[in-house]
Amino acid sequence: MKRTLLFLATAFMLAVISVSVSFGQAPQKFNYQAVCRDLSGNIIANQAVTLRMTIHDISATGTVLYQETHAVTTNNFGLVNVAVGGGTVVSGTFASITWGTGAKYLQIEVNTGSGYNSVGAPQLLSVPYALYANQANVPGVPGPTGPIGPTGPIGPTGATGALVAGTNMQTLRHNGTDWVANSILTNNGANIGINAVPQVGKKLYVYRGSGNYGPDSSTIYAYRYGVSGTAASGGTSWARTGVDVAIKGYSFYGNNFTAGVGGYNYLDYANSAGVIGANSTASTFGALTFRDDLNTVWAGYFFGNAKVTGTVTIAGGSPDANKVLTATNTAGDAVWQSMAALLPVGTSGQTLRHDGT
Repeated sequence: MKRTLLFLATAFMLAVISVSVSFGQAPQKFNYQAVCRDLSGNIIANQAVTLRMTIHDISATGTVLYQETHAVTTNNFGLVNVAVGGGTVVSGTFASITWGTGAKYLQIEVNTGSGYNSVGAPQLLSVPYALYANQANVPGVPGPTGPIGPTGPIGPTGATGALVAGTNMQTLRHNGTDWVANSILTNNGANIGINAVPQVGKKLYVYRGSGNYGPDSSTIYAYRYGVSGTAASGGTSWARTGVDVAIKGYSFYGNNFTAGVGGYNYLDYANSAGVIGANSTASTFGALTFRDDLNTVWAGYFFGNAKVTGTVTIAGGSPDANKVLTATNTAGDAVWQSMAALLPVGTSGQTLRHDGT
């Protein structure tokens, strides 16, 4: 048996001398090739052997960085090929070996069935890939740009960034590029203000400052667009749930001094009103609290015909039984007068006769 091991030892010592190492683009192993011969130079063909490859750090007996085994059989020419890094791992990780720090030694042990015997631990010297790697810091000529690869999967949503700086009650507005804080619309958590800070007791407060705004201007403009020529596209009645309007006011429960819609005006200029309703050309309109062009203030003013379905009560003047309203001038001003005051003066026993005028 010793003679056999000696032959193997000699053979593997020669194998170390004739070692051939090659690396690929991702070198996680390298090839080890040897021809096994006996002391007479004869090829040892078709014989099963087990190789144990151990990589030591710094010296032949240094720290074991990696160890693996290979069960191989020599071919007809006594040749064996193994890939160091591709065998059955005993210890360590081949990919984690730091080849660039300190010398590395490859110990080779052979087992023909009676245990392992070391046949040497030569130092691993520079190989073509290592020589190239030593010059890797020298940049070469850039190659042509490759084709654009496929779009990768969408990554996870990033963390929410910090909001823009603002002041109390401001809201955010996007200016087409970024979010900016703005005071046109303000919010105190309970009420909203437009062009002003929110007001106590007012869920929505809209303010327009003084200025000469001119015709077709308004603080709030509500626009309802119906279907022309189709009556059924509107409401069904004048009831709250039947009417179709641009603005609707509804006061639930009629408590003291409450209203569905309220309109107020100082009426300090002619042709001003608290609330007005009109057709689109104002050829007919009615107003509540109105100052006409003669600076007379009216609680109600109607330009056009007025129709009342029900009873009209006129409490102004001096109403009384047997009195009638009579016009006192061409403007239509009227006063309460008794029937007797409307009759001409006569004497006892006379009768009334109409003279045709």
